[in-house]
Order: sequence, then structure tokens, then C-alpha cells
Amino acid sequence: MKHYYALLNAECLVLKGKRLAAMKEYESAILSRSGYQHAAAVDNERLGEFHLRVMDDPDEAAYYIRRSLMYWKDRGAIAKVGAMEEKYADLINPRGGVQRQVLPQIVSTSDAEMKFSFFYCDYY
Repeated sequence: MKHYYALLNAECLVLKGKRLAAMKEYESAILSRSGYQHAAAVDNERLGEFHLRVMDDPDEAAYYIRRSLMYWKDRGAIAKVGAMEEKYADLINPRGGVQRQVLPQIVSTSDAEMKFSFFYCDYY
């Protein structure tokens, strides 16, 4: 359970603009996953997204996205691997160096999801 708390707390800290604290929580989630490959895959993907979107650091993002892909491949999640390889193609297979991938800053979510996210983050 510690892993899920750390991951959710990291997401909340991102919403609050607390970048360094969020990075520490993502790393804590990765370290506390207790050997579950799917948890490691999710944690590394989220930390990669954080480095790409929030920290504007494509080198770090590529590192964590590649780690996530490794865990998903080991787990046999072929569809997930394919989707990630397509989504992050420019990031993980750069031509002539790391290329920045342009991603939307705001992900389309319903009002209910946004209210839940802000409620949870303010409550905890």
C-alpha cells in the first residue's frame, strides 16, 4: 500500500506545483514497490511523464520511459508496449540526439475526475 500512497501523493504534488517534492515521491514509489513488475512499470512511466512535461528534461524522461517499457515487456504486456513505443517514438528512438516530443499540457478529463483529483489532493 505504501507504493500506491507515494504514487498518488506524487501526482497530487504535481497538481499543487511542488515539483521537487513530487519527484521524491515518485522515486519513493519506485523504491517501495515490493517487487511487483506492473507497479514498477507504472511508476517509471509516471516519473518519465513528470520529467517530460513538468521538468522539461527529455533525457531523464527517456531513461524512465525505457525502464517502464522494460518492465512492461518482461510482464508480456504487448499492447501496452506497442502503445508506449508509438507515443514516445521520438523520445526513445531519437535521430541525431534527444528530440523533444510535443505533448499536450492538459489531458482531457471529465469535470467529475478533476473534482475528485483536487478533492483528494486537498484532503490528504
